[in-house]
Amino acid sequence: MRQLAIAGLALVMAAALAAPLVAGDKTVTLEGKMVCAKCTLKEKGFDKCQNVLVVEQAGKTTHYYIEKNEAGKDYGDVCLAEKTARVKG
Repeated sequence: MRQLAIAGLALVMAAALAAPLVAGDKTVTLEGKMVCAKCTLKEKGFDKCQNVLVVEQAGKTTHYYIEKNEAGKDYGDVCLAEKTARVKG
């Protein structure tokens, strides 16, 4: 019974700590160019094509590496091409 009470307390504490993270979560939209890390950017360490969203804001360039999952399949492999892209996440 004591172990069950400790487990329940741990679960409540974990939920309380995670609540602000979920509540503060909002959708962000990024716009930029979708290019390939290996073929276009010539970045070292990539032996396969990897989509990267290049976003330029306030004179700063940021690279966002797109996962190869269901959402990432929308753009396909850009390889040597360059596509204008808008990504929400």
